[in-house]
Parts: sequence; structure tokens; C-alpha cells
Amino acid sequence: MRIFITLVIALFIINSCFSQSFKAPFTTNLSTDQLNLSPSNIDLQQESTGKIFIGNIEGLIVKSGKNYEPFNINQNSVINGLFCTSLNQIYFASNKSFGYFKSNLRGQLKTQFIETNAETRIRRIQGLNDSIVFLSREALYIYHKGNLKELKSYSRHNQNILVSENKIYVKEVNEPIKYIYNDKLILTKDTLFKPEYLLAVPFSFGGKSYFFSHPDYELFVLNDSQLTIKNIFLDRLLRNQIKKSIPYNALQIDSTLAISTRKEGVLILEEDSTYYFLNESNRLISNITAGITKDTQDNLWISTQNGIAISEIISRWQHWNTSNNLPLFINRVIKANGNTYISSMEDMFLKKNDKWVKVDNLKGRVFGLGVLDSIFLAAAPDQGLFQIKDSVAVKVTDINNPWTTDSYENGKTIIPSEDNGVYVLDKNLKTKLINNTKIGTPYTVKYINDSTAWLSIKWEGLYKINLKQDTATLEFFNEKHGIPKTSEIDIIKLENNLAVFATSKGFYQLNPHPNKDSTDFFIPVPYLNIKKPILKAAVDNQQNIWYATTNSYNEQVIKKLKHLAPNKYEDDSQGLQRFPNQIVNHIYPDPDEVGVIWIAGTKGLYKYDENIDVDFTLPFKTIMNRVSTGDSIIFHGFYSVENETGAPSFVDYQPDAYIPTLSYSNNNIKFEFSSSAYTYEEKNTYSYYLKGVDESWSNWNRRTQKEYSNLAPGKYIFQLKSKNLYGTEGKPTSYTFIIEAPWYLTTWAKIFFIVAGLLGIWVIVMLYNYRLRKHRKHLKLLVADRTFEVLSQKKEIELQYKKLSEQTEELKLQSEQIELKNRELEESQEEVLQINDTLEELNKQLEKKVEKRTAKIKLTLEKLKQTNKELDTFIYKASHDLKGPLSRILGLASLAKIETPSVKNIQYLDMIEHTSKDMDLLLSKLTQVHEIFNQHPKIVPLLVEEIIEEIKLKLNYLYSSEESEFVFNSTVNEPIYADHQLLYTVLFNLIENSLIYKNPDAQEPHQIKVSISKEGGQINIKIKDNGIGIKSDLLDAIFDMFYRASDRSKGSGLGLYLVKIAVEKMKGSIQVESTYLKHTTFNIKLPG
Repeated sequence: MRIFITLVIALFIINSCFSQSFKAPFTTNLSTDQLNLSPSNIDLQQESTGKIFIGNIEGLIVKSGKNYEPFNINQNSVINGLFCTSLNQIYFASNKSFGYFKSNLRGQLKTQFIETNAETRIRRIQGLNDSIVFLSREALYIYHKGNLKELKSYSRHNQNILVSENKIYVKEVNEPIKYIYNDKLILTKDTLFKPEYLLAVPFSFGGKSYFFSHPDYELFVLNDSQLTIKNIFLDRLLRNQIKKSIPYNALQIDSTLAISTRKEGVLILEEDSTYYFLNESNRLISNITAGITKDTQDNLWISTQNGIAISEIISRWQHWNTSNNLPLFINRVIKANGNTYISSMEDMFLKKNDKWVKVDNLKGRVFGLGVLDSIFLAAAPDQGLFQIKDSVAVKVTDINNPWTTDSYENGKTIIPSEDNGVYVLDKNLKTKLINNTKIGTPYTVKYINDSTAWLSIKWEGLYKINLKQDTATLEFFNEKHGIPKTSEIDIIKLENNLAVFATSKGFYQLNPHPNKDSTDFFIPVPYLNIKKPILKAAVDNQQNIWYATTNSYNEQVIKKLKHLAPNKYEDDSQGLQRFPNQIVNHIYPDPDEVGVIWIAGTKGLYKYDENIDVDFTLPFKTIMNRVSTGDSIIFHGFYSVENETGAPSFVDYQPDAYIPTLSYSNNNIKFEFSSSAYTYEEKNTYSYYLKGVDESWSNWNRRTQKEYSNLAPGKYIFQLKSKNLYGTEGKPTSYTFIIEAPWYLTTWAKIFFIVAGLLGIWVIVMLYNYRLRKHRKHLKLLVADRTFEVLSQKKEIELQYKKLSEQTEELKLQSEQIELKNRELEESQEEVLQINDTLEELNKQLEKKVEKRTAKIKLTLEKLKQTNKELDTFIYKASHDLKGPLSRILGLASLAKIETPSVKNIQYLDMIEHTSKDMDLLLSKLTQVHEIFNQHPKIVPLLVEEIIEEIKLKLNYLYSSEESEFVFNSTVNEPIYADHQLLYTVLFNLIENSLIYKNPDAQEPHQIKVSISKEGGQINIKIKDNGIGIKSDLLDAIFDMFYRASDRSKGSGLGLYLVKIAVEKMKGSIQVESTYLKHTTFNIKLPG
């Protein structure tokens, strides 16, 4: 399918009119000085393990990792051609010989020459199936399965060979094209077609090959099935370009065709019928090019006269810098009136006719670029405000130090000036100063809506511009208001006119509910959860956010947040990883092309087009470049295995024959590695694991070598994997090696050590016995000396014994006297014991009397409890039973009022009714006392605010919002746990008292404050009012039953008593504080 699509694209290209495009892909140059080689590189090939082979005038260069290593093929040999087969065999052709490469068991690259009787210069190499064709001027050599056949040229002037799908074609100078069949050269049908040379083979698939002829530079197709040659029409302009550049080689990469030339670098033909040249004008190291190849990441490798170049032609990126006559430091980018402009620290440039041209009449720094209707404006701090007409700058006004600009939606633009304040410019180019505040150095201004714009000031903060008819007011904000301190703050506008600020700690927005002190006037944008510094930011027409930030290596990178839905974004930054590290000055989404952004930086200008289809998952391989121990290299990076087709194949695995055995003295080992992902390979990362040493795989890092020291004897496998800058993992690799045990750890050495140890023990035992015998003799002499000393001491002891006997007699006499004294003490002690027994008897009698009296007291208490319970029950039943008659009295009083309407009777009836209600209230509270004493609390979650609302409704006859104000404050955001009825009783009686005992003479309005807090596992409820208060000498008695603290009290005196017993029932406590005629506060503490 892919071949069919490519063929269609190719035929489309061939039959279309081409136009030159303005492209500049990333290109990396490596000069001959950097490679330490002679100039004139001729051919390139990438073999399947990932290494790049480069044919050079001095021999061969191999890129392995970051290194370019030279290999000398033969003395004064020039590599004219390289060819890599499908089996990964590498053949070479030099000016004196030809052959193939292989490796020895240390991984060193070696050459194997193919023997031939003729000394000839090979011009080209091609392969087909298992055969390799070497073309010289005089003959054609076919190498097949180790055998070489020679076909002599008819004209002895061979020029080129073409390989189609199943044929090899030979071109001799001024001779028809022939093909090889049964080791013979056979003419094609078009025998009259005799171009002098064939110069390139752009396409070769589907049974067809396309090539250019010389000197006419026409494009021909060779059809295998018909063996005919057909000329295809080619656009004249493109044909002239090809003719002028002299094509040398061609290569198809995806649907793009690259043609190396001898004068103009590399010609790139693209599927959209556009073409461009990679040459010295856009950073190619030389216009003289030869061999070209592609790597596994679709990068184009170019051999030139002055070095090697790698160009990323299949890429979303383009790059312009000083090679394109641009300044290195770009400030701003903008699209205006269909043209692209850039500004710098020196000049302003316009993209015109595929070139960057300077804008006349404008020199120096330009930081602000804006469009007002169709008027393109440029703000130059050192010169003023200019209108740009095509490539000419015309001064509009002499505003001092204008730095930036942004347009209204009503035909005006805001221009902040460092010296004078804020101006407005209308579409008639008339300016008006709307605020003269000296604001500092402006950075960004962003219009939000008809009444608001925001202005950022370098190093200082933000101004909110409140726009009015002809004036504006400014409000200043900085880190004191919650915006992180940043040198430059970009301002972007998201959907619903939301202003977002790019700061050193992420994206910030205005806080819809700031504190009164405005310390949190700015807060992070909740749905843009980025905590890294946002260095630059911009929003495209699809509300995608493009921004610059830093990565873990402190490199500046570009990121994209893709807009999915209102307030919903996701990271979509994979293709942006290619951006080179530098300071980003400006990000500009292209208003005319969806998915295209421009980036101005300190290394030039960049264009990124996410619409270009690039496969970021192309496979690549992890490469083991070198393994060394100390100064000795034990592996040079190549594995090859023999096969039946002739040359050995290079492989990416380690054959058993390549596993080295190292001596124990070489147990310090270093691995050097890389990856075949050559796109910005500095950002490749690696992870490794040495089995038996490392506990797990290492973290991903950019180090390309790893050392291990003091490894124990044994077999080791060093495993390695790589990841490219897009996060794609390559094929892993490994290296196995064995470290021998030292001689002193071998089995024979261990046996020797055991025998030697036993002999050593025997010698030690014998020496010990000899020493012991000698020691015994010494002891005998010592005993004789000590015996004499003992006899002498015996005589002296006997003398001392006599003296001791005399002293013993004296001691016996003294002992008798002591015994007499002891008898007297024993008699006294017996008297004390008799007295003690008498006291113990008295104590027992006393304890019996106490027990009897305690039993009587317990019995009395039980009777009191029973009496109290009966009294309580009596009061409860009496109260309950009295309520019935009271209700009937109230009913009769109400009926009497209706039937006897005289004034005097109504007064008596009112008094009866009022007294009955007081009696009813007293009975209700007595009933509540009984219920509280007999109630078991049911702890449930409660909301105090809801209970207070219930009480307010119940007490509406005492409460009105004009006379009293309730204030409720809670720091507890969850329900509290208590008994509903008990808590209701407490709050009801306290609030009722607060309403009853208002201070009628107070100047301030009556207020009841209820606050709830939680501290130390307790719930604190505080009820405070500014009523008449309680005198200090009455505070201790207010919780007693039937106690009234005020003459104004008409109640029963049971309210606060009910409060107290209800709080205690909930295992809480209550305290009161009061200042007479000022306020009263009740503090209730309940278990949390």
C-alpha cells in the first residue's frame, strides 16, 4: 500500500509545475576540522545496528554514538562507494581494491579484500538479492556467495549501474543501456537511447526506476516488464535548476525526494509540488555534495567536500538564523497584512520573495508589534511609534519609550510609555494620553474587555487599566497581592475574557473571592495545574496554550496545552521536544495557519507546524560503543556472524564467541554507549542494570557511560535501554562478560590453605607443650621457696594466737555484761507488746461501731433516694394532672370574655388567664426537670444554626428583627454530636432570657451573638447578649432552682436550672460572665 501511495505521489510530482519554497530544516554540520579528517566525503550508509559508515578520501569514518572514528582501509585508499545489504553486510569500494567489513572477537572493525587479478578503481556499488555488483571503468564484477565473476566492458568505459526491482542495468558512455542476464550484458529494446551519462536514480520500486540523463537532464523511467525507456515531461523551471546544479545521487525519504548535486547542495522535492535547496545559504557546510543516505529516524545524511551534514527534512520545524542574514537575537514575530515580520535588537525584517529583507527607516530595538485594523504598528523604545508599510517604516508619533501595544475591539490601541504613561491611538493615528503615571518599563499589555486592560511592568508587577471614555485609572499589584515576583509576566486572554498571567510559579488568575487585605488577589488557575516557571505564553485561535518553561535539566522548552472543553486542557507537547535549548523571547501562534507557531529566541527564528505528519515512534536501537577495563578496550562496538551469502553480517546482539573472560585484576569495567536516534541526540536518555550488582534499573539520564568497580568473580549481564527526545524507547542491548576468580579463590588454593592451616595448628600445639613443660619446672622451684616462707609465717601466727586468746577472755567478760542489759530490754519490750494488744482490741471495737453507723447511713440514703424519686414522680404527675384543669380554666376564661364583655369583668378574666398561663409554664418546666433527670441522652449529628432557627420561630412573640439582631459565627464546618432535645432546651432558655432581659436604656441595638468553635477535642458554644446583665454578687446563685436574679423577672426561676442540668446530663459544663447593664456571656463546653 505504501509503495502504491508513493508511486502516485511521485507521478504527481513529475507531472506538476514546481514552485520554490522557503524552508530551512534543522541542519547539523560537522566540519573536517571537527572530525580531524581530510575534506571530500564521498558516500554514506547506515547499517541496521544503527552505526553510520562514511566513505572519505582518507578511508572510512564510522559514527558510533557521539564519536566519529576513522579507519584506514589501505595505504592511500579512497572509499568511492559503500553498500549495505538486507542482511546487514557492508561492502566497500576503494581506488585500489574492493571488499567487505567484518569484526574480530574484540569487536574491532576489519577489512576483507576480494581477490581479483586486475588492479582497478571501483566507481559504484549496487546489490540485488544475494549478488553485489562492483562497477569499474573497464569491467563489471559480480560477487555471489563467495565467488567473483568479471564481465568486460564493450567500450571499456563503464559509467553507471542501475538496480531495479529484479534487474541490474549497466550504462557505458555513449552506449545503450544494457542489463545483466546469465552473466551476460543484454541490450534493452530502446537501443537508440544513448545518453552520454546517467546521473541519478531518484525512484526504484514497482518494477520501475527513474533517472536523469546528461547533458539534457531529462527524466526517464525504466520499465522492467517491457525493458523500455520512456522520457517523462519535467517542469522547465525545475529542469533548469537540476541542470545548473549537476545531480550526483538521489534518495527517497517517505514521499520526499532528495537529490545531491555538485554545485547547489541538495535539492529537496516535496509532495506538494514545491522544492528547495539545502546549501550554504541555509546552513549546509558546502554546496559540493556527493553521497546521501537516511537513518532510521528519516534524517538525511549528506557527505560534502567540507564535512558531514545531518538535515531533518521530515520535520515539523524550520529554523532561520545568521546564515539567512538574520540577527541572532530575535525579539518579536507577527503576521500583518499577509506578510511575516520579525524584530530584533538592531533591525526589523520582512519575509519577501522567500527572503528576509530589512525594513527601511527603522534602526535599533523594536519590542512591540501590533495591528490596528489594517494598520501595522511597531513600538521602538529608542525612536517612537512607527507604521510599517510593506518594507518601509513611517513614524507616527514621538511618544517617548513605547515598548508594547495591543488593540481594542473598537478601533483603538493601547500604547504604554515608560516615561509618560498610557496612550491610546485611534485608527486615524491620533494619540491621546489617558493616564500620566510613570509606570516603569512596560513588557506586555493585553486588552480584556471594553473597560479593562492589563499591563505588566518588568521586575515590578502589574497594572490594571480601568478604561473610561477619555481617561483611565491604574491599579498596581505585586507580590504583596499574591502574584509571584517575576522579571517578565506574559498576559494571555482565555475564553470568557479570563485574564491569565504567566509567572515563575505557573499560571495565575484573579481570585473571585479575595480576602479583605487583598493578599490573595491572585491565585493559581485551578485547571492549569503547572507549578514550574512560565517564561513565555500565548494563546491561539483554538484556545490552545503554548508556553515556554524549564525541564529537569534547567533547559528552556516549549509546551502545548491542548484545549478540549471549557476549563479542560491536556498536554500535547511531544513534537515540541525538538526545540533547541536557548532563551525564548516570544511565542506567536500564526493567525492564518491552524497549528502553526513562530518562536523568537537567542539562536534565531523557529517555525513549528503540527499539521506535518511525523512518526515519533520510528524504531531505533541502543548501541554499545565500547567496553574497557582500565586503559584496555575489550570491545570496540561491532559484532559480526558468518553466513552463506559471502560477507559476514553485522548484528546487534552478542554472539557467544564475543563473551570475554576477564582476570580478577580487571574487575573495574566501563561501558560507553549511545543510541541510533540521531535527532537532537543530546536529549537521548539511558537506563541500565547490571544483574547481580544493581538492585533495579537506573533512573533515565543523559550519561553515555557507566563504570563499575571491584566486581566479584562471576558471570555478569549489563543491560541497557535508550529513549529518544520524544519519549520513544529503542531496542535494548546487553553485554555479557565473565570475571575469573583470582588464584587464591580457586579450589586448589583453598585445599592448600586448609592443609597449611592444619600444619600451622600442629606446630602451635607442639610449641605450647614445650612451653608448658618448661613452666612446670619453674613452678617446682617456686613451691620450695614458698614452703619455707610458710613455716616462718606459722611461728609468727602461733605467737599472735596467744595474744588473741588473752583478748578473747576480755571479750567474754564484756559479753556477759551485754547479755544482762539485753534481758532488761526484753522485759520492757514485753510491757510494750501488752499495751499494743490492748490498743488493737479497742480499735476493733471502734471499727464495728463505724460499720453499724455506716449501714444506718446507707439505709437512710436509700430511703431518701426513694422518697426523692417518689416526690419527683409526684411533682411530674401533679404537674401533668394540673395542666388539664388549667387548660379548662383558660378555656372558660376565654368563653367568659365573649359572653360577659363588660370592661371590669374582662380585666378580671385577663388576670385569671395570665395567672393560669404562668402556672402552665411553671408546670411545663417542672415536667422538663423530671424528663431531664430520667432521660438517657441520644447523641446524633446536629447543625446548631438549624436549631437556632427553630427557636427564633418559637420565640417570635418576643423577637423582631427591628429590636434584636442575631449574629451566628462558626469555625466548625461539620455537624456537632449531642442530644437534640437537651441542646434545644439549653439554647432555648438562654436565648429566651436574652430576649426577655433586654436593656431598654441602651444606646446600641440589642444583639445576640452565637459562636461555635472546636478546641482540644471539645465543642465550645458561646452565647453573648448586650442586655441588662447580672450583678456580680448574684452570679453564684443563678443556676439554683426557683432563683430570680432580677426584679423584672416574672418567670418561674427554673430556666437556668434547666440549662445547668441539661448541660451536665450531656457531660458538659457551663460558665457565666456578666457586667451589669452591659453584657452577659454563657460559655458551654460539650464533649467533641
